[in-house]
Amino acid sequence: MMAKNSASATNRPSLTLHDLAVVILACHLHPLSRVRFAKTIYFVHKELVRRQLMQLDDLKYLRLPLGPVPEGFTTLTRPHSGIITQKNPHINLFYEIEEYLLADHAKTQLSPTQIAVRTSVEKTLALLQPHSTTALVEASRDPSWHAHANGELYQITAADLKNPFPYPRILLKLHFKSRIPNELGALQANLLRGMLSDIVKESTDLEYPDASSQKDAKKPQ
Repeated sequence: MMAKNSASATNRPSLTLHDLAVVILACHLHPLSRVRFAKTIYFVHKELVRRQLMQLDDLKYLRLPLGPVPEGFTTLTRPHSGIITQKNPHINLFYEIEEYLLADHAKTQLSPTQIAVRTSVEKTLALLQPHSTTALVEASRDPSWHAHANGELYQITAADLKNPFPYPRILLKLHFKSRIPNELGALQANLLRGMLSDIVKESTDLEYPDASSQKDAKKPQ
């Protein structure tokens, strides 16, 4: 059994954040805004884990009010990466004004490993497409996100995989949340709710320090 598991791990495609980001942009027909791109990476990673094409710890995530952001996300556009950004003249939110896309020379240069996961990535992108960015943000707040404070790094767990989004089982649950006429306004409201939640937690810890200390003491070391 051990030998079988070892062989399986050896044969598993090895994907970095950059590899996965390139596949997503190669499969997507339009540029992706910053928030949507980060959330798309998150959901594609989860699905590839379910299909045993990636591991839970292949990527780590930074906990932010608008959901998880892959560690290293801000360096995806480093020189010669093939990933570039452009300004969206119709957006005035500073964190959404940039759109990500592939440079022309990078569109046909996928590695065998990237090609191996392309079909799975395309299926996940098709399922995400009908949902607003706001819906993606809300659905990305899995148990691990709730268990961490803003700025902390974490990796997804088996508990996070129990959230089947964007599969049909919970489409109805998110349907009404997705039909928001002002997407940018909804995204702003989502950011403020996430920030407010953290402010309330911090305020509670300050007001009841003994309770907070007792809670920390109960955590397994």
